[in-house]
Amino acid sequence: MKTVYRRHNCTNAHHTFRAMAECIWPHADSIDGEGPYATVTCCPHSPSRSAVTVRLHDELATAQAKFDEIGRSGCSGRCTGNHDLIEFRQS
Repeated sequence: MKTVYRRHNCTNAHHTFRAMAECIWPHADSIDGEGPYATVTCCPHSPSRSAVTVRLHDELATAQAKFDEIGRSGCSGRCTGNHDLIEFRQS
């Protein structure tokens, strides 16, 4: 796993991992699911615009499988490989 997010320069107490993801990536194209593990893609969908897509997962094994699938097949036609697997920890 690349990153663990505990705090992100925010004073809000996030009651769900989805709320935390929405705070971290307020301009994401989509944030789906719920859980402490996230697959995040930050690849351009057009030459002028990058797109952030976040999928939350309850279990690490599910998140890892999705992350591996994205790595093999890419996330879009303009995939640059800018993908992360993240674990959130609420403090």
